[in-house]
Amino acid sequence: EQLVLPRIHQLNSQDISNILWAYATVGHSSPRLFRQIGESILPRVHTFNAQGIANTVWAYAKAGCHAHTLFEAIAEIPMS
Repeated sequence: EQLVLPRIHQLNSQDISNILWAYATVGHSSPRLFRQIGESILPRVHTFNAQGIANTVWAYAKAGCHAHTLFEAIAEIPMS
């Protein structure tokens, strides 16, 4: 968390979805990390590919973190 949050704006969509996936997979609870990442990616969530979106949503669900605004933005993304 201490390494990720200061660099969050430098990370690409795959980096972010992989970090969230890793935290959720090992069961490491970090509400602050999930909240700040959610706020950070909101303006650019449309750049995530389908796998990145799936991993991100899964990680939030697995970690028990609620990100209604992020999920609403994801729901608006046209999938092709």
